[in-house]
Amino acid sequence: MRETRISMPQRLHRFDVLREASQGARSLDWFRGKVPSPENLDREQATRDLVRIGFIESVAGYPDAAPHPFRLTQQGRAFLESAQQQIGRPEGTGLEWNRVDEVAFPDESAPVR
Repeated sequence: MRETRISMPQRLHRFDVLREASQGARSLDWFRGKVPSPENLDREQATRDLVRIGFIESVAGYPDAAPHPFRLTQQGRAFLESAQQQIGRPEGTGLEWNRVDEVAFPDESAPVR
């Protein structure tokens, strides 16, 4: 796995998108950066990057047959679990966001399989 150099804000957005895809709690507009927020463009880019890497995938049939637009792939779930072990809070309530730079994201030009 080749690591890509990404900014701290983009790392944070990628983790945010991964977390939301794992929980299935956001709309397609949220993932596309269309919900009013200063982070819209970064979130949209993070979503595209994570699809390209292979960590999340769109759900067929959304919104009629599926309640959520994206879900974690097997690789995405493994990555998120590994990150949780590496930089998770001791009490198990999420990640230590100030340590996300310690987690290596793969290069989005080379999907993980």
